[in-house]
Parts: sequence; C-alpha cells; structure tokens
Amino acid sequence: MSKFFTDCNDQNTFSLDNVVGVRKKDSYTTGTYGDPKFEILARGIVVTLLVGGENQKYSILFDADKEKERDAEFRKLTKALSKVTS
Repeated sequence: MSKFFTDCNDQNTFSLDNVVGVRKKDSYTTGTYGDPKFEILARGIVVTLLVGGENQKYSILFDADKEKERDAEFRKLTKALSKVTS
C-alpha cells in the first residue's frame, strides 16, 4: 500500500506519515453591512502536515454544492490514514 495520498483533484500529493490533522471546513460569506446574508462559497478539507518541524496546510476544495463529494473524499482520506497508523 502506498503511504502517499493524492486528492481527487490531482492538485496535492503528500505523505500520510506527515499528516497531523484533517478537518472539514466550509468557506462562506456573511454578505455586506447593508445586505447581510449567509452564503457558502466553497466546501473543503484542510490537511495539516508536519514537515521539517513546521506545520504546512493544504486545502482540497470543492464547489459549494459538492458536499457529498467532499465528504466522500474525507472518508477516503481518513480510511487511508487509519491503514497507515494501524
């Protein structure tokens, strides 16, 4: 099994051994002062790696309406991490 993970967008490849944190994150706007509103701009997964003693963060981004795809990628990543750490 490979100890590397490439995201579904083929934009980031990283060693699973260096992962110290993974979380889901939504980017949103609250609008403007005169027009307050809550709107999700993007869905994402933030991966934190420990490289050379420093934290580096990578974001895997999805369109706002792609929550299911984001969640599937998150499950894929956490499953790959559990195989490496077990």
